[in-house]
Amino acid sequence: MRLTQFAIVLAVVFTICFIQGCAATSSGVFPIGKNSYTVVVSGSNNNGILIKQAYKEANSFCEEKGKVLQPVATTFQPFVPYGPPASFELRFQVLNPDDPQYRPPIFESVPDTKIEVKN
Repeated sequence: MRLTQFAIVLAVVFTICFIQGCAATSSGVFPIGKNSYTVVVSGSNNNGILIKQAYKEANSFCEEKGKVLQPVATTFQPFVPYGPPASFELRFQVLNPDDPQYRPPIFESVPDTKIEVKN
């Protein structure tokens, strides 16, 4: 009987730890300058969850003001086993839909390593 109880407790602890590892926490939207804001989401080992939650919060923030989201920059730190949790930062502006600065985002991969060949 005691072995069964121990197995149940162990299963519950493992499940809680697993769920905690998948959870994402957010800093919330906060200002970083004139009409510029940021949101940082961290804690999940699922990169898609981090990105989705950051954009969802930023879009909701803009929609509450009757405005649109203009992404400015992103920073991503991937999940590393036994290291810090993954995190995603979205920096953005809140613009009027007819603002000339409002444009569709250009998605471009920026290399994290640059190799220079010297002759």
